[in-house]
Amino acid sequence: MKILVIGGCGFIGSHIVDALLREGHAVRVLTLVPERFRQPLPGVDYRFGSFLEPATLAAAVTGVDAVFHVASTTFPTTADQDPRADVRDNLLG
Repeated sequence: MKILVIGGCGFIGSHIVDALLREGHAVRVLTLVPERFRQPLPGVDYRFGSFLEPATLAAAVTGVDAVFHVASTTFPTTADQDPRADVRDNLLG
């Protein structure tokens, strides 16, 4: 399967990417920033941009069979300050 991991360079996403690669899946990552903690992985299709941008998201999901969405636009403290914005940006898009 070809699988998109939105937020695939973060802590949780990078572990999902590793597991998917071990299982033989083709992996695409949508991320705002390149790998920070390791070198980019060979064979991973990295796409850079925000999942909040419709054209970026549409291009990222084209041709994939499944999606893991583990990106977030907020941190717990900012989410607590404005829960509606947190839900709007991270769940509704």
